[in-house]
Amino acid sequence: KGLTIEKLDDLEIYREKHNIDLLLVSEREQFVCLIENKLESREGKDQLKRYKSYVQLWYPEFRILPVFFTLNGDKASDEEFASISYSAWFPTWIWRERNCLRGQ
Repeated sequence: KGLTIEKLDDLEIYREKHNIDLLLVSEREQFVCLIENKLESREGKDQLKRYKSYVQLWYPEFRILPVFFTLNGDKASDEEFASISYSAWFPTWIWRERNCLRGQ
């Protein structure tokens, strides 16, 4: 049984819980998405491993999707994290609008 957006209508979103940028939790589907967002800063020493350990402790039976979200899709130090760039995530037109507003 796959996970679809329709099944996530109970999704709770937490910001900065124990410094984790975003934590999306579906109790019903036993699913957690841990998002570490790095725009103009670098990953701290063992930061991703520590955050993943917290989530595994808090939600031991849940499926966990760890995401490392950066401007250019930088590789995460923890291989279990999906490395995603802003440009891969947002539609192209948003980037065009953003660049136009900045005069680029």
